[in-house]
Amino acid sequence: MYGVLKTVILPPSVFITLSLITISAALATRGALSRKFLMGAAFFLAALYVSSTQLAADLLMRTLEPAPLSVEAAKGAEAVVILSAGVRRFNPEYGGRLEADYMTTMRLRYGAHIHRLTGAPILVTGGKPRNSTASIGWTMQQTLVRDYGVDVKWVEGRAKNTHENARLTADILCPLGVRDIILVTDGWHIPRAKAEFERYGFTVRSGGTNFTNNPFKSLELRDVTPSHKGFSRMHYAVHEWLGRVWYGLTHQGKTGVCKPGS
Repeated sequence: MYGVLKTVILPPSVFITLSLITISAALATRGALSRKFLMGAAFFLAALYVSSTQLAADLLMRTLEPAPLSVEAAKGAEAVVILSAGVRRFNPEYGGRLEADYMTTMRLRYGAHIHRLTGAPILVTGGKPRNSTASIGWTMQQTLVRDYGVDVKWVEGRAKNTHENARLTADILCPLGVRDIILVTDGWHIPRAKAEFERYGFTVRSGGTNFTNNPFKSLELRDVTPSHKGFSRMHYAVHEWLGRVWYGLTHQGKTGVCKPGS
């Protein structure tokens, strides 16, 4: 259900669909009603333009991304939990093996960095992609060991979404008394992911990476020009806000308490 809603509501689909509907209605009517439909179409096309600019996407991203984790704030954590994003299936340059995608790789790189700073052990979490025998968690472990020379203490390989990342991580760490974690994921994903892990009783330190919003960047012409980059950022920003609303409606209350020794 959520997947269908996401496809319909996320830009640019929603604005293209509404524009086509209102233009069709304008063509099918006459007089004042037709003009109102044309005004509606103009509004949705303007919204399509705005949603495709980096400026609009960055402003929305600013409401999601927390401050970067400081070295001081990272000290004393009991584990580094790295969330998966996705995988690349077609990798002929690597003999066709499954590889972490760009976002997952950025998270792994930062997770390895935090591990070296703190010495905290790593848990990776990510389920099996469709038509795959290997989990993303396993792929993440292989990448960290092979490419970064970092050991992974725990591998969770069943989670299909952020909620399951939290629940299945709790199944592994709570019995060991591990609850103070650094959560590594993209900066825009931190608010929703952090809320889910806190619902399972974890003390969460935000380990955001791959930040998109640069407060020191000066405004340029390309920031107000429609682009694929603008669409992509807006897509993720709206996706996160929809996810936060959806999780707020469907996942309410604390579902478990992760205490030392539990």
